[in-house]
Amino acid sequence: MLIHKLKLYPNQSQGGGYVYGSGGSGGATGPSDVLPNNYGYTPGGEYQDALGNDYVGAWHSHVDGTITKGNMHTNISNEDVLFPIVTPPPPPPPPNVPTNTGPSNIAPQTIQIPTPPSPSIPAGNNAAPISIDPLRSVPPSMPPPVAVYQAPPLVDTNIQQEYIEKGLTFKSNNKFINQRNAAGNLLFEENSQNNQNLIIEPTIETYTNKSFIEAVDTQFNYFKFPARIGVDSTLDLTFNMDFDIEDTGTDPITGFHILNPKDASGNDIGDYVTMTLSYPAPPDLELMPIDKTIDGASIDKDLSAFVLTPSKINYVKEGNKAIKLVAAYTGAPQNNVNTGFILALDRKMPVVYRDWPSNAGTLYQNRHPHTYKTSADFGGGSLQDHNKTYVSLQLTYIIDPNDMVEYDQYSLKTTAGGSAWYLRQSVKFDISIIDDPGPGGYGKQ
Repeated sequence: MLIHKLKLYPNQSQGGGYVYGSGGSGGATGPSDVLPNNYGYTPGGEYQDALGNDYVGAWHSHVDGTITKGNMHTNISNEDVLFPIVTPPPPPPPPNVPTNTGPSNIAPQTIQIPTPPSPSIPAGNNAAPISIDPLRSVPPSMPPPVAVYQAPPLVDTNIQQEYIEKGLTFKSNNKFINQRNAAGNLLFEENSQNNQNLIIEPTIETYTNKSFIEAVDTQFNYFKFPARIGVDSTLDLTFNMDFDIEDTGTDPITGFHILNPKDASGNDIGDYVTMTLSYPAPPDLELMPIDKTIDGASIDKDLSAFVLTPSKINYVKEGNKAIKLVAAYTGAPQNNVNTGFILALDRKMPVVYRDWPSNAGTLYQNRHPHTYKTSADFGGGSLQDHNKTYVSLQLTYIIDPNDMVEYDQYSLKTTAGGSAWYLRQSVKFDISIIDDPGPGGYGKQ
């Protein structure tokens, strides 16, 4: 209904002064002004300007009967006056003219039409004979009737208010989008090809698979399907969703990895793994054969390493994230001797070889970020039985997103300063995605 009525006012803005005295800012009047009392639009044939040109467009009238151009009243002394087009009534048709045709042998009729009196001839019954052929004579052509445009009634105040509340009269702060005059009305010129475009800027929200999964996964902590939501006694909504969060997958990086407790034949492997000694020189580090993924993205089992592929690098950088590596194991001396243990992070770089960044911490053998503990760190002094002491080590490292190169391989290595074991079941390699902590948050933690 609102749009239908507004279409009747093609050049009117509901945001300005619509009716005198309504409080709008579009129609100020001066002390010598004549107040407006009506508005309308003419398609032509009704009014002409002072030069006699037919006028097409909006108009408004005043209490004194004067009609001027435009739908916005300023001051009648500054407005262009319009004059109604008066069409004289058509002359009556000639008398005794047959309206239908007959046989071709009908003789012409002669009728007497009085002639107007001449100044030199006294008025009398002077008539000149005129011959009219009823088969050939037709009434003179008449101009088509002029359509009378009825101005629509003013839009009701309550409809105007709804229009305003919808934001359709909102004045943009950006003058390059929709220009308006001082009254807040959009600036348009009737029948002009140079009018500004009316731009409505959409709001765009981008949802990724990961963000959707995280949102849904959170809800699964509180709801179970099928869910029933009772709104009131008359409305009962039942949701029957066949949805498995596992089918949606996860990100290509996050994963939790361990040492496989079974060999290739499926037999259990002993829990105690003999460690490589750090002596005699040169000391050697042994690769920890991480080859089983408990959860998330799989590790490269052949390399026992986490490999940075191009897709993983793009995933991290596009999401403004960083990769966090957490490694840990527990070792034990084989003898009652204070024994040192090393847990190191190794990086192979097949594409671009480079040094570790300065935030990697002190490097073991000048090549590895590492952590170091001794059994004495967990003992009770001179009475300590090192043979019964378990030494736990953990290393946390956050990869600088700007230090990621395609096909870098991150793996774990270890060694001991004396005869020792590490417990197979205690080894873990936890890889996760975190929000980018910034330059101060990279490297060894």
